This record gives sequence, C-alpha cells and structure tokens, in this order.
Amino acid sequence: MIELSFTEVFNSLTNLNIVDVDHIVAIGQGGLIPASIVAYNLNLSLSSIHINYRDSKNSPIFEEPKLLMPFNISNKFRKILLVDDAVVSGKTILAAKYLLKDFDVKTMALIGNADYVVFPDIKSCVKWPWKVS
Repeated sequence: MIELSFTEVFNSLTNLNIVDVDHIVAIGQGGLIPASIVAYNLNLSLSSIHINYRDSKNSPIFEEPKLLMPFNISNKFRKILLVDDAVVSGKTILAAKYLLKDFDVKTMALIGNADYVVFPDIKSCVKWPWKVS
C-alpha cells in the first residue's frame, strides 16, 4: 500500500489544469475531501452525492452501487466535475454519471480511470492521509 501525505495530495490537486466547469460534485465519502480542495481552489460551489458500493476495506458490499440519500443539483449548473478518490471497477462513478445525465459531466479521481487522474502512475491501493485506521 502506498502512503501519500496530505501536502502531496493537496499540491497535486491545486496544480491540476481543470477548465470549463461551473460546479463540483463529490461522491461521498471518498470524494469529499479532494472535491472540497478543488472547489475551494477554483472558487466553485460543491455538492455531494452519497453512493456506496464498497466497504472501508475496499470490498463490494452491494451488488450494484446504492444511492444512500436523495440529492438535488440546481439546473443553473451545466458543467459538472464529478470527483471520487479512486475509480476501480468504475461502477460507482458510472452510477453517479447516470444520475447526472442531464448535465455535461467530466470525472476526476485521485487514482484509477477518469477524465482527470491526479496520480496516474499509482496502480495499487493508497492510504489516504485523512483515513483513520
């Protein structure tokens, strides 16, 4: 397992060249901290969508990703950046994109597969600095 410091993650997020976005949506829980950093640095508003598929040990707990609470995104936004910490199977981010199908959605992940990948060379599990063991 790779360990990254908060400073490494923060600096990498602030150095991304993200353009043409008017709202940030975090996939809770994993995307909340990275999305908050990006939203703050871009001076954009932030919403969250709580979808769960895996447990804290990264094992699937549902057959398909499950929406845990209702959400609503204002239709005044058109260009959404959807943020998660890791995209492994892609099921969670695809489920979120489906729920946001009326918007122009770009995806961002710290690791895995997305339109913006913060650490593209990392192919293994990461111990995020905000996760308490």
